[in-house]
Amino acid sequence: MKIALVNAMSSGLDLIDVIKERGHDLLEVNIGYGENKQDKGHVYANNIEKALETLLKLSPDIILPGCERAVSDANYLAHKLGLPHNDIRRQNARKDKALMIDALVDYGIPAVKSFRITSDNELDHIPALSYPVVVKPVASSGSDLVKIIKCQEELIVYLNDIFETNNRWGIKNTSVVVQEFLNGPMYVVNTVSQNGVHLLTDIYFKDIAYFQGMPLSLSMILCVELNETLRNIVNYTFDCLDSLGVSTGAAHTEIILTENGPRLVEVNSRLMGPAMPSDIFVPALGYSQASILVDSYNNIELFLSMVEKKWKPKMCIAQCQIRPNKDGVIYDMVGLDYIRNLPGFSGFRKLPYPGMKVQDRFLTTASTGIAYFRHSEPELIKFSINKLHHLCKTGKVFGIA
Repeated sequence: MKIALVNAMSSGLDLIDVIKERGHDLLEVNIGYGENKQDKGHVYANNIEKALETLLKLSPDIILPGCERAVSDANYLAHKLGLPHNDIRRQNARKDKALMIDALVDYGIPAVKSFRITSDNELDHIPALSYPVVVKPVASSGSDLVKIIKCQEELIVYLNDIFETNNRWGIKNTSVVVQEFLNGPMYVVNTVSQNGVHLLTDIYFKDIAYFQGMPLSLSMILCVELNETLRNIVNYTFDCLDSLGVSTGAAHTEIILTENGPRLVEVNSRLMGPAMPSDIFVPALGYSQASILVDSYNNIELFLSMVEKKWKPKMCIAQCQIRPNKDGVIYDMVGLDYIRNLPGFSGFRKLPYPGMKVQDRFLTTASTGIAYFRHSEPELIKFSINKLHHLCKTGKVFGIA
């Protein structure tokens, strides 16, 4: 099987390993940015149409996104080549956070109250709202420019600030979505879909804190038992995927459980990021979302058998962002050994290096590293996560000048 992987970044880099381990032919496709490698395993194109022209000649069997920014391009290419893809008519709704909520409403699925504001609108005509509200660009990732706003005066100031900046992809913000603040715990639901059938691969409780109105992802810990509440969250997620035309591929969905039931934060039609090392996930789950994704295209019978199988992980796993307590330049990382000695520690990914400048430390891109934990006892993992947070807050992980 020949698999074209578009703009492999984030967990797309781990997807490369999974594809190669299974003996499939890999074609790395870089569109608009990335390294211009000149060999048979790589395609570099200045734009999507040039990529399409090349892929028509190379005839891949599957086209997958390697990062959030590549989701729409990969789906468009698969559609044009007649390969498995998600509903092209709802592609914008899978990318635009305002249209995403509209799609749920049209489908009759309970959704957060929201509306769109563009830079062309008169900001003094903002509808009356019940504060606090959440403001975010309609298209971005990594919690970029997401903020909790407490009053209308603050909202107007922040909207003017957003419209003067670019998102983390370098695209000018011309539209934002304003939503009611959802109060309740957050869950992350990872899935793989084929032929409109959805498979739960893993589900996590996501611990969120707030700093100056910005949501900070602290950690995610695997839910090891599917009780009735979690089943309702999973079924709600499946309904969201249907409403957005997701019928094939991976999805990473964030849900908040309110007093009125589950409510969608967003669906991302790709693997969970920012990394997915097989050595961490497979011992706990028996697979990773990446391995299920690749295998589902090659062995649909195995995929369907897993849909019918009771979901039960072997062990608990968790991931925790290592977030410095201040900006500056890293001059040592001796505190990593403190983390290595915590119970259940399983490994690091995306570690920084001495001499690196700390920036955007509040995003969920894990630019300063992730620590993974794995153990049969979830409470022990929670203990280690709390210890790690204390090390970060007290500045004992990195030396920063």
